[in-house]
Amino acid sequence: MHRIEIRDVCPRDGLQDVTHFIPTAIKFELVKRLYGAGVRSIEATSFVSPRAVPQLADAADLMMMLKAEALPGAVYSVFVANEKGLELAMRAGADEISTTVPASEGMTRANFRIGRGEMLSTVTKLRSTAMDTPMSVTIATAFGCPHDGPVDAQTVIELADSLADAGYRRLFLGDTVGVGNPHQVADLFGRLRERLQDVELGAHFHDPRGIGLANVVAAIEAGATVVDASLGGLGGCPFAPGASGNVATEDVVWALHAMGYAIEPQPTAIVEAAQWLQQCLDIELTSRTPNACRFAWEDRGEKSPAKSVLRDLI
Repeated sequence: MHRIEIRDVCPRDGLQDVTHFIPTAIKFELVKRLYGAGVRSIEATSFVSPRAVPQLADAADLMMMLKAEALPGAVYSVFVANEKGLELAMRAGADEISTTVPASEGMTRANFRIGRGEMLSTVTKLRSTAMDTPMSVTIATAFGCPHDGPVDAQTVIELADSLADAGYRRLFLGDTVGVGNPHQVADLFGRLRERLQDVELGAHFHDPRGIGLANVVAAIEAGATVVDASLGGLGGCPFAPGASGNVATEDVVWALHAMGYAIEPQPTAIVEAAQWLQQCLDIELTSRTPNACRFAWEDRGEKSPAKSVLRDLI
């Protein structure tokens, strides 16, 4: 089985919809616990308008703390939507810049107040401005839009072509409202894999209907090598009603570990990080793995030194 990168987006995508402001120190601790569980790729924050996303108004402070900590091998991705955000992210020392273009006109206008063509021009300019800084782009609403309805696969393919031509070599498909199914996912990822052979493909799925993990597996089997997931299944989109919940990191980790894929996060440790998050924020997680009964033989071969509190269930 080939290696799959797990990029945890909880500090950015997962927390952005939490109504009460979470102290920067807690966000810092969240990143450290993800790192301690073996996660090396983390979407740490976003440089966007604090009026639009007040939860992430402390982006500069958080990045300063993370850079001072200097965790070996950690790759911090920072989301931006325009040139001002890019400038701030690069100044903060982001290891990777992430951005997005919705496949649908309605979502683009709801989120960014501009048309899709203008947003494509914006991210094209971002790629050239970022120079040697690694960048990823997500085609949001790749399977359906809460404003425009179903999205045609050919629209997504043409947009992917344009992004590849702009220089993006790390491309995610986002199921922003969780309407895709494994057949659609396998077909679209398979077509892109054949078409864009020098582009790394990633999956960013939401899970309101409980089919997100199946879509992750379908994407990987069709050629995706990166999966976005959020600790505890937290997440959503302020501009997409019904977009609640990314696929949960701990569920993805347990599934891919069991299937034999090479992944860095360790199952027991990532569950413990999720349990900490639940207690710290006093919220219910949507993930399944932390509440599942564990059997002794499931721990065999796991390298994590963490002692799971779930072993009390055996």
